[in-house]
Amino acid sequence: MLWLFGWRYFSHYIPAFYPRIIYYLCLVLVNLFVLLRPTLVQAQAVQLEATVSPQTISLNQSTTLKITLSGETQLGKIQPPQLTSGNSSLWRDLSVSYLGSSNQYRLVNGQVSVPMTWSYALKPKKAGTFTIPPISINYDGQTLRTEKWLLKVVSGSSAQIKPDTY
Repeated sequence: MLWLFGWRYFSHYIPAFYPRIIYYLCLVLVNLFVLLRPTLVQAQAVQLEATVSPQTISLNQSTTLKITLSGETQLGKIQPPQLTSGNSSLWRDLSVSYLGSSNQYRLVNGQVSVPMTWSYALKPKKAGTFTIPPISINYDGQTLRTEKWLLKVVSGSSAQIKPDTY
């Protein structure tokens, strides 16, 4: 329209029109930022954690070892870690049974994660203190390791054992 009527025709509209243009432009930019924000956020670092609960058991009990891989939205299909490979003297003294895996959908502060947890039952064959070595998983070209854990097995009954305090 400016080329049809000339500059003087629209000059009295310009002072009131500019703030509105700037307002709408800012509104569009903020909306684009909010919509594109999930793609701009870097992926969280992948973490591998292991927990043993309870850490003190009697000879006739078993404990649960849980290994959790977390940090990204979709981890894909990953094979469970093989615990019996490696330190063979430890696994001779403990019977290992794979209990299964589980996924959990988490939404925390707008960040979605789906951690993968593998559960194992450990049943001792003799009393003593056992060191569960770091467990490793290869994921996306990197090797992730857990911390080592101590498992104490007493030869008495389960009534002598105090529960773990958290």
